[in-house]
Amino acid sequence: MACVGPGTGREVEAYRGARLAALQTGMLKLAWEHDLRRVLTFHHRTMEAKAFGKLRKSPAVAKRYPGRLSTDWLSGEHEPERRRRVLGALSAWTSCTAARRSA
Repeated sequence: MACVGPGTGREVEAYRGARLAALQTGMLKLAWEHDLRRVLTFHHRTMEAKAFGKLRKSPAVAKRYPGRLSTDWLSGEHEPERRRRVLGALSAWTSCTAARRSA
């Protein structure tokens, strides 16, 4: 049985990049359509989690969702204090968003 998928080197990175872009696009579309205030994604590769965490810095994303997106990333290697800070910021940001929507 032949293996289907990317080759090696640049092809693999291009494939991963395209896959991640598709996942990000789908997640943003879903969140927008269902008016979700909070979305957690889990990744089996740390570099993909980092890339997802940098999503808000994308000019296209910032233009389409101004002030509506806050992202970060966590790893099991992060210190507990960082985890508390990131998750606390997510909680505070979503509470703030909910308050603005109800006003």
